[in-house]
Amino acid sequence: MKTISTLALAALAASSFAFDLTYSVTQIGVLPGMQDSIVRGLNDHGDVVGYSYSAFGQTKQAFRYTASGGMQGLGTLGGPNGYALAINNAGNIAGYSDTTTPDRRVATLWTADNSVHSLGVPTGGYRSLVSGINNRDEAVGAFEDISGTTPTACLLSLYGRESLGSLEAGYFSAAHSINDHGMVAGWGGTSAGISSFLWTRENGMQILPSVAGNKVSYAVDVNNSGEAVGYYAGNWDEPGYAYFYGPSVGQINFGAFASNAAAINDSGVVVGTRATQDGDRAFSWTQSGAFVDLTSLLDANGQGWTVSEAIDINASGQILASGWFGTGQSGYYAPVLLTPNVAPVPEPASLAALGLGAAAMLRRRKRS
Repeated sequence: MKTISTLALAALAASSFAFDLTYSVTQIGVLPGMQDSIVRGLNDHGDVVGYSYSAFGQTKQAFRYTASGGMQGLGTLGGPNGYALAINNAGNIAGYSDTTTPDRRVATLWTADNSVHSLGVPTGGYRSLVSGINNRDEAVGAFEDISGTTPTACLLSLYGRESLGSLEAGYFSAAHSINDHGMVAGWGGTSAGISSFLWTRENGMQILPSVAGNKVSYAVDVNNSGEAVGYYAGNWDEPGYAYFYGPSVGQINFGAFASNAAAINDSGVVVGTRATQDGDRAFSWTQSGAFVDLTSLLDANGQGWTVSEAIDINASGQILASGWFGTGQSGYYAPVLLTPNVAPVPEPASLAALGLGAAAMLRRRKRS
C-alpha cells in the first residue's frame, strides 16, 4: 500500500494538474463624473476600496468595489472629499473625509451598509486620519492639533480614541497597519532619523532594527504572525530597500535598490514595487524564493498589461495593483485586481484511475 500510494502521488505530481501560478486581470473602474481612480485597500473577499478624483484632482470621492456590485460611491462627514484606505472582512472601511469646517479632515468609518461615522480624534486633537483597520474594527493612523506641526500615531474605533505616543518626545509618529491581535506597524521620528516600530498594548512602541548607515525606516504592514514589511533608506529623500521582519528570523533585506514592500498576508507572501531599467515593476516575494515580476505571471487575459505597483494582498493571494495597458500614447494607467488562477482539483474518479494505474504498474513489475 505504501508503494502504491507513493506511485499515485508521483503520477499526480507529474500529471496535468501540476501548474505554474498565473493571474487574471480585472480592471477597477471609475465613479460616474470622475476622471480616474486610486486604489488603497483589499479584503479577503476581493472587495476593493480607494477614491476616484475629478479632472485636475479638485474633488475626491471614496468608493467600494465588489465583483457583484461594481463601483459604489461613499459619503463624507459633510465636506466635499473622502478617502477610503482600508477594508476589513466585515466590509467596514477606514479612511478620512472632510467635515463642514474648512481644512478639517477627520478619521471616518464607512460600515457595510454605507453609513458614515466619525471616528473623531484623541483628546487635544483637531484633525485625524486612519489608514489601517483590523477585523475587530480597530483603526490606526495619526492625529494632529490645530497647528498641524507634530502628527501622533493613534488607535480609533467607535468605542474609544487613544494616542499611541511617540518614539521620542517632541517627534512625530504615524501608525499604518494593525493586525487582528492589536499589533500596530508604523514609524516615528527620533533624534537619529525615522524608525520603524511595532506597538502592542503590553510593550508599547518597539523600534525594529535597521541596517547601519540608514537614517529612515518605515514599517507599512504587519500580519497575524507578527511579521512586518516596509523599506529603509540612507535618508528620507533617497530610494530605499524593501525589508521583511519576522520574530524568529529578524530583519531580511531584499537586496534590491529602489524597492519598497507594501503588504504581507498571513502566508508570508510579500508584494511591493521595485525600480528597473524598464521602469517600476510590481513584485511578489517569499522567504523561500526571490523577487517575482508580477507582469511575467499574467495569463492571456492580462496580455498588454504591465503591472507597475503592487499595493495590497489578501489571504487567497489576490493582489491589488496599478498598471499600464497598451504602449506609448495609445496606452493608459489604471488600477487592477490580480486573481490567481487555481488549478483544477482532480475528480474522485480521476484519483482512482491514478491509483489503479499505479497498481497495474506494480503488478507488471512483480511479474517481470
